Amino acid sequence: MAYHVHETGYHAPWLREVMGDVNPRLAALPPHVVLEAFLYQLRAFRNAGFAAALVVSGHHGGNQEDLRTVARAFSSAYPFEVFACSDPELVEGRYQGDHAGFYEISQLLAIDPDLIDINRVGRVASDRLGRFAQNPDAASATAADGRKMLDLAIKRIGDVVAGFTLAARNSALIPMEAMTPLWAEIERGRTTWRTLNL
Repeated sequence: MAYHVHETGYHAPWLREVMGDVNPRLAALPPHVVLEAFLYQLRAFRNAGFAAALVVSGHHGGNQEDLRTVARAFSSAYPFEVFACSDPELVEGRYQGDHAGFYEISQLLAIDPDLIDINRVGRVASDRLGRFAQNPDAASATAADGRKMLDLAIKRIGDVVAGFTLAARNSALIPMEAMTPLWAEIERGRTTWRTLNL
Protein backbone atom coordinates (compact mmCIF):
# COMPACT_ATOMS: atom_id res chain seq x y z
CA MET A 1 0.00 0.00 0.00
CA ALA A 2 1.23 3.48 -0.69
CA TYR A 3 -0.82 5.12 2.05
CA HIS A 4 0.19 6.18 5.53
CA VAL A 5 -1.39 7.27 8.82
CA HIS A 6 0.81 10.27 9.64
CA GLU A 7 -2.07 12.66 10.22
CA THR A 8 -3.39 10.63 13.16
CA GLY A 9 -2.26 9.25 16.50
CA TYR A 10 1.28 9.77 17.76
CA HIS A 11 2.41 10.76 14.26
CA ALA A 12 0.25 13.90 14.05
CA PRO A 13 2.08 16.14 16.57
CA TRP A 14 5.44 15.00 15.20
CA LEU A 15 4.37 15.77 11.65
CA ARG A 16 3.25 19.28 12.63
CA GLU A 17 6.52 19.85 14.48
CA VAL A 18 8.81 18.81 11.62
CA MET A 19 6.75 19.98 8.65
CA GLY A 20 4.38 22.64 9.88
CA ASP A 21 1.21 22.54 7.82
CA VAL A 22 0.40 19.15 6.35
CA ASN A 23 1.79 18.83 2.84
CA PRO A 24 -1.04 18.34 0.31
CA ARG A 25 1.01 15.63 -1.42
CA LEU A 26 0.78 13.30 1.57
CA ALA A 27 -1.52 10.33 1.06
CA ALA A 28 -2.91 9.81 4.54
CA LEU A 29 -5.82 7.53 5.37
CA PRO A 30 -7.42 6.91 8.77
CA PRO A 31 -5.93 3.89 10.56
CA HIS A 32 -9.19 1.94 10.49
CA VAL A 33 -9.23 2.14 6.68
CA VAL A 34 -5.61 0.97 6.36
CA LEU A 35 -6.04 -1.85 8.87
CA GLU A 36 -9.34 -3.10 7.47
CA ALA A 37 -7.87 -3.03 3.96
CA PHE A 38 -4.94 -5.07 5.30
CA LEU A 39 -7.39 -7.67 6.67
CA TYR A 40 -9.00 -7.98 3.23
CA GLN A 41 -5.57 -8.21 1.59
CA LEU A 42 -4.72 -11.19 3.81
CA ARG A 43 -8.02 -12.81 2.79
CA ALA A 44 -7.23 -12.17 -0.89
CA PHE A 45 -3.74 -13.66 -0.57
CA ARG A 46 -5.06 -16.81 1.11
CA ASN A 47 -7.91 -17.15 -1.37
CA ALA A 48 -5.39 -16.84 -4.21
CA GLY A 49 -3.59 -19.91 -2.87
CA PHE A 50 -0.82 -18.37 -0.81
CA ALA A 51 -0.10 -20.08 2.50
CA ALA A 52 1.83 -17.23 4.11
CA ALA A 53 2.58 -13.53 3.83
CA LEU A 54 5.63 -11.53 4.79
CA VAL A 55 4.55 -7.94 5.44
CA VAL A 56 7.05 -5.09 5.76
CA SER A 57 5.84 -1.65 6.81
CA GLY A 58 7.85 1.44 5.99
CA HIS A 59 6.36 3.09 9.08
CA HIS A 60 8.11 2.28 12.33
CA GLY A 61 7.34 3.31 15.88
CA GLY A 62 4.28 1.22 16.61
CA ASN A 63 2.26 0.91 13.41
CA GLN A 64 3.68 -2.56 12.92
CA GLU A 65 2.01 -3.60 16.20
CA ASP A 66 -1.39 -2.81 14.73
CA LEU A 67 -0.56 -4.79 11.60
CA ARG A 68 0.45 -7.71 13.82
CA THR A 69 -2.87 -7.43 15.69
CA VAL A 70 -4.78 -7.77 12.41
CA ALA A 71 -2.52 -10.61 11.24
CA ARG A 72 -2.96 -12.53 14.51
CA ALA A 73 -6.75 -12.20 14.33
CA PHE A 74 -6.80 -13.42 10.73
CA SER A 75 -4.39 -16.29 11.40
CA SER A 76 -6.38 -17.37 14.45
CA ALA A 77 -9.54 -17.58 12.37
CA TYR A 78 -7.97 -19.18 9.27
CA PRO A 79 -4.79 -21.21 8.76
CA PHE A 80 -2.38 -18.65 7.33
CA GLU A 81 1.08 -17.60 8.44
CA VAL A 82 1.89 -13.90 8.62
CA PHE A 83 5.15 -12.28 9.61
CA ALA A 84 4.61 -8.53 9.96
CA CYS A 85 7.33 -6.06 10.84
CA SER A 86 8.65 -2.60 10.14
CA ASP A 87 11.70 -2.37 7.92
CA PRO A 88 14.02 -1.28 10.80
CA GLU A 89 13.04 -4.46 12.67
CA LEU A 90 14.69 -6.46 9.90
CA VAL A 91 18.08 -4.97 10.89
CA GLU A 92 17.42 -4.56 14.62
CA GLY A 93 20.55 -4.37 16.71
CA ARG A 94 22.68 -3.25 13.76
CA TYR A 95 20.95 -0.12 12.47
CA GLN A 96 18.30 2.20 13.81
CA GLY A 97 15.42 3.32 11.63
CA ASP A 98 14.76 6.98 10.98
CA HIS A 99 12.79 9.29 8.75
CA ALA A 100 14.71 10.56 5.72
CA GLY A 101 18.01 10.24 7.53
CA PHE A 102 21.14 8.09 7.42
CA TYR A 103 19.15 4.83 7.50
CA GLU A 104 16.50 5.48 4.85
CA ILE A 105 18.58 7.63 2.52
CA SER A 106 21.49 5.17 2.57
CA GLN A 107 19.14 2.42 1.40
CA LEU A 108 17.67 4.56 -1.34
CA LEU A 109 21.16 5.56 -2.50
CA ALA A 110 21.95 1.84 -2.84
CA ILE A 111 18.71 1.11 -4.70
CA ASP A 112 18.57 4.09 -7.04
CA PRO A 113 20.92 7.04 -6.42
CA ASP A 114 19.13 9.12 -9.07
CA LEU A 115 16.21 9.47 -6.66
CA ILE A 116 18.35 11.38 -4.13
CA ASP A 117 19.58 14.93 -4.49
CA ILE A 118 22.02 15.10 -1.60
CA ASN A 119 22.40 18.85 -2.23
CA ARG A 120 18.89 19.33 -0.84
CA VAL A 121 19.86 17.91 2.55
CA GLY A 122 19.27 20.45 5.27
CA ARG A 123 16.69 22.59 3.49
CA VAL A 124 14.89 24.88 5.84
CA ALA A 125 11.22 25.03 6.73
CA SER A 126 10.82 28.24 4.72
CA ASP A 127 11.41 26.27 1.51
CA ARG A 128 8.23 25.65 -0.46
CA LEU A 129 8.02 22.01 0.68
CA GLY A 130 9.74 22.42 4.04
CA ARG A 131 12.22 19.96 5.50
CA PHE A 132 10.08 16.97 4.60
CA ALA A 133 10.73 15.62 8.11
CA GLN A 134 14.38 15.01 7.30
CA ASN A 135 16.67 13.66 10.05
CA PRO A 136 19.71 15.79 10.87
CA ASP A 137 22.07 12.92 9.96
CA ALA A 138 20.84 12.68 6.34
CA ALA A 139 24.11 14.04 4.91
CA SER A 140 26.05 11.07 6.33
CA ALA A 141 24.10 8.56 4.18
CA THR A 142 26.10 6.41 1.74
CA ALA A 143 25.20 3.80 -0.84
CA ALA A 144 27.74 1.40 0.73
CA ASP A 145 25.98 1.59 4.09
CA GLY A 146 22.66 1.20 2.32
CA ARG A 147 23.85 -1.99 0.61
CA LYS A 148 24.88 -3.43 4.01
CA MET A 149 21.45 -2.59 5.44
CA LEU A 150 19.63 -4.12 2.49
CA ASP A 151 21.76 -7.28 2.60
CA LEU A 152 20.95 -7.73 6.30
CA ALA A 153 17.25 -7.16 5.65
CA ILE A 154 17.21 -9.64 2.76
CA LYS A 155 18.96 -12.26 4.89
CA ARG A 156 16.40 -11.77 7.66
CA ILE A 157 13.54 -12.06 5.17
CA GLY A 158 15.09 -15.29 3.86
CA ASP A 159 15.31 -16.67 7.39
CA VAL A 160 11.66 -15.81 8.05
CA VAL A 161 10.46 -17.36 4.79
CA ALA A 162 12.52 -20.50 5.43
CA GLY A 163 10.71 -20.86 8.76
CA PHE A 164 7.21 -20.86 7.26
CA THR A 165 5.49 -24.27 7.45
CA LEU A 166 3.01 -23.43 4.64
CA ALA A 167 0.29 -25.59 6.19
CA ALA A 168 -2.59 -23.59 4.70
CA ARG A 169 -2.23 -24.87 1.12
CA ASN A 170 -5.39 -25.90 -0.75
CA SER A 171 -7.69 -24.31 1.82
CA ALA A 172 -11.36 -23.54 1.14
CA LEU A 173 -12.18 -20.03 -0.08
CA ILE A 174 -13.07 -17.48 2.58
CA PRO A 175 -16.22 -15.54 1.66
CA MET A 176 -16.06 -11.75 1.93
CA GLU A 177 -18.83 -11.64 4.53
CA ALA A 178 -16.69 -13.73 6.87
CA MET A 179 -14.47 -10.69 7.38
CA THR A 180 -17.27 -8.61 8.95
CA PRO A 181 -17.30 -10.31 12.38
CA LEU A 182 -13.52 -10.63 12.32
CA TRP A 183 -13.12 -6.91 11.65
CA ALA A 184 -15.66 -6.12 14.40
CA GLU A 185 -13.52 -8.13 16.83
CA ILE A 186 -10.36 -6.26 15.78
CA GLU A 187 -12.11 -2.89 15.98
CA ARG A 188 -13.27 -3.55 19.54
CA GLY A 189 -9.62 -3.20 20.55
CA ARG A 190 -9.11 0.15 18.81
CA THR A 191 -8.39 1.93 22.11
CA THR A 192 -5.08 0.06 22.12
CA TRP A 193 -4.17 0.78 18.47
CA ARG A 194 -0.84 2.58 18.27
CA THR A 195 -1.89 4.33 15.08
CA LEU A 196 -4.68 6.14 16.93
CA ASN A 197 -3.14 6.93 20.30
CA LEU A 198 -0.92 9.86 21.22
